Amino acid sequence: MIMRLVNCHCIREQVVSSTGALEVLQVQGHAPGRGSPHLSARVARRGVGWSDATPRTQRISSVEQKFAGVTSGRVAANVSDDLKREGRGMLSARAMRKSRIRRAILVLASSMAIALPMQVATGDVVGASGIANSLQAVQSAVQSSLAATSVPRTLTPSLSSLSTLTGLETSIGDFEGKACNPNDVPAQVSAPVPCLFGNPNAAKTIVLFGDSNAGNWIPAFATGLATSQYKLAVFMFEGCPTADLNYTSSQLTTAAIATNCVTWHAAVERDIASMKPTAIVAVQSLAMSWKISIPTWVGGMTKFFTNATAGTPSIKRIIMGTSPFFHTAVPACLARARTPLQCAATTPMYQTTLTSRDPAVAAAVHASLIPTNTWFCKGSLCAPVVAGNVVVGDLDHTTIAESTYLSHVATTALLAALR
Repeated sequence: MIMRLVNCHCIREQVVSSTGALEVLQVQGHAPGRGSPHLSARVARRGVGWSDATPRTQRISSVEQKFAGVTSGRVAANVSDDLKREGRGMLSARAMRKSRIRRAILVLASSMAIALPMQVATGDVVGASGIANSLQAVQSAVQSSLAATSVPRTLTPSLSSLSTLTGLETSIGDFEGKACNPNDVPAQVSAPVPCLFGNPNAAKTIVLFGDSNAGNWIPAFATGLATSQYKLAVFMFEGCPTADLNYTSSQLTTAAIATNCVTWHAAVERDIASMKPTAIVAVQSLAMSWKISIPTWVGGMTKFFTNATAGTPSIKRIIMGTSPFFHTAVPACLARARTPLQCAATTPMYQTTLTSRDPAVAAAVHASLIPTNTWFCKGSLCAPVVAGNVVVGDLDHTTIAESTYLSHVATTALLAALR
C-alpha cells in the first residue's frame, strides 16, 4: 500500500476560504484496532458543519464540493465510490492502493491551493539533491532541517508533482519494484520473479525482501551496488507483511490478500533458498503491526529466515531498521507548514518498534541489524525534508530522491554487515 492516511491518525489544518471565513478540515481514520479503516472528514464553517455520525456519502459529497475548484471532480467522485466498495470488502489490493492515494491527493491539493501564506515553490522546480558522502553529513542535514525557520522553497520531488496520482506513484521507491510486485503482476503470487539491480554481471547476489517498504531501499542499494561485486534481487509484495504468518482477513485488508500473502511467502522463500544468495536483507514496516504482537511477529520472521536459508546456513541475515512512520502525510503537511519541525512528529508505534521489535527480531533470527533511525531523525523527531528532498511521499514510503541521497550511507552499512 502506498498510502495509509486512512489507517491511522488525523490531519488537521486551518485554511482561509475564498470568502475569508476560517474553516477547519480534519481527515481522520479509525484508531488502530477499532475495526475497518475508513475516511471521515469534518468541515466546520462559522459554527455550522456535520459530525462523524453523518452518512459517509454525505461527508464525501461535502468534501467534493469544498474542493471543486482545487482538484478534479473525477478524483473526488472516485473516492466516494471507493469508500462504498471498501466498506463492502470489494476492493482488491491494487484498487485499495489507488483509492488511498486519491484520498491523500484530496488533502494535498487542497493544502496547496488554499494554504496560509506561501512557504514553498508553486512550480515543478527540481531542487539539487546529490548523494551524502557520510553518515555525519546526513545527521547534520537532519539537524539543520529540524532547526530551519522555513520550509525550503525548492523541494525534490516538488509538492505539485506529489499532488497528482501519477506523480505520487512514480516518486516513491517502491515504484521501481513494480515488475516484481504481485499486485502489479498477479502471476507472481505463486511464481515470484525478482527485479534485478546493482551490478547485473556480478556473480554474487543480495536479496532484498519485504512489503512495499522494501521499496524504500531499492534506489539506495541499486545506486550503491552498481559498481560492486553484487547484484540486488528484489522480492516485494506491497500489502503483504514481511513476517511469515498464517494471515487472515482480520489482519490484512481482505481474505484474498491474506490468502495471496500466505501463498507468496511459501513460494518466495523456496525460491530464495534455491538462489543461495550471499545475504538476505529483510525490510519491516509498521503495516498492520498493531494487530500482530511482537512475539508473534518474531515467530513469523524466524520462520521466514529458516525457510529462505534452508540448506545454506552461511547466508547472511540482515534486518533493515524500520523507516519512520510520520504522524501526518508529509507532502500535505509541508504545503501548509511554516517550518519542517511542524511536520516532524512520528507515531508512538514507530518509537516502540525501534526500541522493541527491531532488536527482538534481529536477536531471534541471529541477524545483523542496520539501525536507520539517525538517518532520518534526531531523538523522537524525524525530518520531513533532508537536503532539499521530501523524505516520504505519504506517511512511510521514502521518495526515490531521499533513498538515492542515502545510497552511500546505506550501502556502506550493508557491506559492513556482510563481513
